[in-house]
Amino acid sequence: MGVIHKRLPGKYDWEDVDLVTYDKPTVRGVSKRVLIGPKDGASGFFMRYFEVQPGGNSAFEHHPEVHQVYVLRGRGKVLLGKEYHDIAEGDVIYIPPNEQHELRAAQDEVLGFICVAPAP
Repeated sequence: MGVIHKRLPGKYDWEDVDLVTYDKPTVRGVSKRVLIGPKDGASGFFMRYFEVQPGGNSAFEHHPEVHQVYVLRGRGKVLLGKEYHDIAEGDVIYIPPNEQHELRAAQDEVLGFICVAPAP
């Protein structure tokens, strides 16, 4: 049977979805919510919501999994390969396998995005 996680009114938070925060020297101000994942019986692909606090950044990384990103709120920059690009609410991003990438929030607002990726 399918699963629905209702978004809480006025928030970027959903019913029955846990918040995970990252505390690493290379990742600043990032939190994650697995919107659809193993807990829901999903296999293959997961859907996650990330928030990057103003001035923060995701991991500077590359890996074999593809990412499909939808910017839900805010603005910032995304590194694709060796070049940073401006991004804003409504933009969609494709990150192919093994491409170096990082997402950075603008200095003055939260960057929130949904990322769909294969299960690791």
